[in-house]
Amino acid sequence: MFSLGVYAQKDKMGSGFKTAYRELLRDTGTMTAEDLIKKHLGQDITQPEFWLSSLKIVEGLVEKFEQLLESKH
Repeated sequence: MFSLGVYAQKDKMGSGFKTAYRELLRDTGTMTAEDLIKKHLGQDITQPEFWLSSLKIVEGLVEKFEQLLESKH
C-alpha cells in the first residue's frame, strides 16, 4: 500500500516526480516513512487521503480485470 501511495503521486507531480522519487530513495533508511513522504512528496501518510490514493489504483486494476472477464464470456 505504501509503494502504491507513492506511485499515486506520479500523476499529481508530473515531471517533478522522477526527481522527488530518487531523492526519497536516497533518504530511505535515514528517515521515518512519515518524514520521507512529507519531505519529498508533500503528503501526510497519517491522513486517509494518502492511503485512499493507493486503493484507487487497486480499484482500477480490479475493474480492468472484471472487464476482461466479462469480455471472455
